[in-house]
Amino acid sequence: MTPIPHLMCHWEITYKCNLKCVFCATRLNQGAWQPETTTAQALEIVSQVAGMGAKILNIVGGEPTTRKDLPEIIKHARSLGARVAVTTNGVINDEQRGRLLGADVIRVSLEGAPELNSRLRRLAEGFDTTVAAVNTLRYLVNHNKTPMIASTLSSQTRNEDIRYLVEIARELGLQVILNPVGIGFSEKREGFTHADREKRRKQFADVMLPLKVSLEKIDEFHRLYPESISSGKPALSILKMGGLEKFGCLAMNTAICIKPDGSIVMPCTEFPEVVEKNDDLHAVYYGKKARQARKDQGKYWFCENCQLTCMMMSTSLVRLSPLISIARQYLPQVVGRQ
Repeated sequence: MTPIPHLMCHWEITYKCNLKCVFCATRLNQGAWQPETTTAQALEIVSQVAGMGAKILNIVGGEPTTRKDLPEIIKHARSLGARVAVTTNGVINDEQRGRLLGADVIRVSLEGAPELNSRLRRLAEGFDTTVAAVNTLRYLVNHNKTPMIASTLSSQTRNEDIRYLVEIARELGLQVILNPVGIGFSEKREGFTHADREKRRKQFADVMLPLKVSLEKIDEFHRLYPESISSGKPALSILKMGGLEKFGCLAMNTAICIKPDGSIVMPCTEFPEVVEKNDDLHAVYYGKKARQARKDQGKYWFCENCQLTCMMMSTSLVRLSPLISIARQYLPQVVGRQ
C-alpha cells in the first residue's frame, strides 16, 4: 500500500525526565538520542511534518515540559493546522504546567493511589509524586483544559487503585485511559535481539500482566465505571483480534516517528530497527529504507505480540471502516473532549 500523506507525527521530544518509572524503557538510558534538537531545528521539523500532511502531533518524552521551548513548538504546530497532544508525568511545577496550556490534548500520568503511584513512578524519597500529578490535573482544569488521566495497568494495580483514579476523574470531570505494560526498545539504536527481549522481560517482570488478563481487567473496569474509564477503542479492539501481527500493521502508512535528536525511526518508535537522520524528512519518509521498512512492518520478529497503542491507532486510520467508526472511536482519545 502506497503511504498516504501521513496523519500523525509521534515525537519523543526529549528523554530528560525527573522520574524513573519502572515500566519505562527511557529510564534505562536517558542519554540516548543526543544531542536533542535546538528550538530552530524543532520548529523546522514541525514545518516539514505539517507540510507532509500531519494533522496530529503527539509529543511524548521523557518529560516534555523540561523543554522551555515547548509552548513555541505547540504554537507553531497549531498555526499550521495540526492538533497537538502532549503526555506529561505531572510531577512538575506551575511554570512547567503553563507550558502545556497551548496543547489540544493533555495526558497526565497517574497509576493509582499514592502508595502504588510512588512505587511505580520513582523519585527521590520523601517526594509525593501523587500530590504533584493531582495538582497538575487541578491546575489544568482550573485553566479550562480537560486533561486525560493516563494510567498503566500493571500486575501491582489493585481495585482500590482504580477506585482512587475514578474518584479523581469524577471530581474533575475527566476520563481515565488504561494501557497494558508493553515491551519496547525505544532507548536503543538498532540491532536488538531475542536475547535483548528476554532481558527486557525480566526487567519488567514485576509489573507485567499477561495481555489476556490486562484486556479482561480493562473491560471489567470499563463496565464498572463507564463514565470514567475509557473503553480503550480502537487499540484494544485490535489487540483482541490478535494484535497488529495478525491484524496487519500499517502504522508507517499514516505515521512518522521521530526521536529527540531529530532521527526518523522505523518501523515504530519502540522498535527503532531502522534509523535515518536527514534534514529532509520527506526524503527519508519516502526513501529506499522507508519503502523497505514499510514492506516489512508487522513482519519483523519483534512485531509478535505488539502492544503499542499509538501504532494501533495509526493503523486504524486506514484499516478500520467505515470512517465514521474511526472518528467516533479514535478521535476522542486523540483530540480529547474539549
